[in-house]
Amino acid sequence: MIRNFHSTRFDVAIVAGPRLPEWPTVGVRELSSLVSKFGLEAGWVGGEGLFAKGVLPADGSGGLALVEDAQGRAHRIQARAVVRFVLPDETPSPFEGSSHPSLLLGSTATKLVDDRAFVWNEPVSILGSGNRALRFARGLLERGCPEVSVIEPFAAWDGKRYAGWEVERRRFEILGGRIIEAIPVSFQKVGSAIGEFRVRDQRGVRVIEAAKIVSFGPFSPTEGFKEYPPGSLLFEIEQTAPAARAGDPEGWMLEEERARVLAARIAKALVPELGSSRDEIEAILRRSRSRMKRMGRYLEEPFELAFTGKWTAGAVLKNVKSFSGVPKRAHFEKPIASVECFETIGCDLCERACPTDAIRLDRLRSRKGDEPPRSILEETACISCGLCVQACPSATPVMVHEPEGRSMGKVVFSWREADEPPEAGSFLTLLNRKGDALGTGRVLGHRPPDRPSETPAGLVLFSEFLVEVEVPTHLVWEARGVRRPRAHASAVDNEFLRQNAREFLPDRVEISWNGERRFVRNGIPISTAFFETGYQRSSDRLLCEDGSCGLCEVEVDGLKQLACQTMVRKGMAIKSVRDEAASDDLCPCLGIQESAFLERVEQGNLLSVDAALESTGLGSGRCHGQLCVGPAKRCLERAGLDPNEVRGHLDWRFPWSDWKIDPGKLQ
Repeated sequence: MIRNFHSTRFDVAIVAGPRLPEWPTVGVRELSSLVSKFGLEAGWVGGEGLFAKGVLPADGSGGLALVEDAQGRAHRIQARAVVRFVLPDETPSPFEGSSHPSLLLGSTATKLVDDRAFVWNEPVSILGSGNRALRFARGLLERGCPEVSVIEPFAAWDGKRYAGWEVERRRFEILGGRIIEAIPVSFQKVGSAIGEFRVRDQRGVRVIEAAKIVSFGPFSPTEGFKEYPPGSLLFEIEQTAPAARAGDPEGWMLEEERARVLAARIAKALVPELGSSRDEIEAILRRSRSRMKRMGRYLEEPFELAFTGKWTAGAVLKNVKSFSGVPKRAHFEKPIASVECFETIGCDLCERACPTDAIRLDRLRSRKGDEPPRSILEETACISCGLCVQACPSATPVMVHEPEGRSMGKVVFSWREADEPPEAGSFLTLLNRKGDALGTGRVLGHRPPDRPSETPAGLVLFSEFLVEVEVPTHLVWEARGVRRPRAHASAVDNEFLRQNAREFLPDRVEISWNGERRFVRNGIPISTAFFETGYQRSSDRLLCEDGSCGLCEVEVDGLKQLACQTMVRKGMAIKSVRDEAASDDLCPCLGIQESAFLERVEQGNLLSVDAALESTGLGSGRCHGQLCVGPAKRCLERAGLDPNEVRGHLDWRFPWSDWKIDPGKLQ
């Protein structure tokens, strides 16, 4: 049974942590549905107008969640088990200039892109090489950003040197991006826009030009869900699922499976007589753990491309052609899908898009005994519709046609650029799997994918057109990307003009910002207006959905307001509440340096995360640890504390966001 938040007692309380962009996501729904199936009462705490302010752990297990509604009334919600959903840790370890306003968190940068608050026409550096980071970096390149570099500071992901999928890296590099293994050293602006980002790699310190740095992570391995203290039934799970599965298939599937594991663990702990349900719970645990293990296998068994000059190395190309997702015979007669997704990853969008079941991703399915895996591609069932090519967010599948005995073949690509696809007869530059130019190919035509009469459920296409390109036969297995030929230096750069053109916005209004006149868009949050006009502040870094950090205070017409929650209107006068200076503090709110934090830990012989945080006060500032607790744990791990204890720790200090309680409104 699921009841709403007005009830004061639940078996399981599912609580939204600070700044969640979506609520409820698939994990919330799956968790509440499963625990209810086993006879437990579950309640959601979060969403519009209902803000969780913190959890007070109870003796034994569970706790008390305190919640504020839209009318400012406080509610006490008791639960035998509490599950808190949070965003993944995106805050980088401190370095000189790490609190500069030009350094944005990934969640903030994503919102700004969605709100079109920036024109991304200057070099950008991305911290972290996970799929979210690579996907964001690829999106910038597709929008016309001239240069994007991904900095991987950890580079020790089991058997892999970067955290994301090979298909995401491949797409990023085809578009011109680069991945650098290095540790951030410093960042400082040297002009009005461009800054010097210094990083240290194996050869020493190098300088990268960057107008903005976007921090995504991950910066260390994480399980994505944990219980702390052990046996307390106080859980935390990362919200990795977007509103729609196609936005991040890996994040969607991981959150779903983690929620199932938690539901099974909670049911085993709270239901006294499981009876016949015990076997079902054990089956859920086995299946979900097995799927999560297989989804992470790409880190242990990475696929590495190798090249001889511009050409794929012979041994690698042999493996590519023997892969079960590529055609073996039918492509000699007609264009056939080639699903070149070589790693075991948690994505099935091409399979879901295929109307004839020609694609069957067997990698996450449990098999018995010596049962061999099924072939990914059933080429005789492929009807060359192109839906799999369009449905892949990484643009990995192509369609290949290699007529025997002919000098020219055909490769069909997904057209992902913002401008119109090239006309038949024009030429495109062919790119290999790492973005090197191989030559030119002639466009035979372009078309939308052939949609069946019954569209597969939930089908999302990432572009509108397929482009058929004639290529020399020896390039059919080499060419995996296309771009328009570079224009002569004297030609008019229409792409540059398009990317830098500002649309006339009739809803711009005049405001006063620290005594100066500014024109900004009407009806957007003041924090977004600051970013859009180039006056971003480090105190706006979190860009909260709920104002939970309390850092972005401004004075609006003489009254203190939160810039992220106050909308722009004509004639408003805005003043800064506090002066800001860029620093490399571990805790910007309290001004605690990393060196001072570690010195206090060493002098006090503090052997636990709780002791280190309590002794130094770290995480008790205005943001309540949202900016510093994650980096502090990584510092403690490097200082020699037990990695398992550090990574498994949860900070349950109350409250986790600023809260002024009116005793008269306690319910």
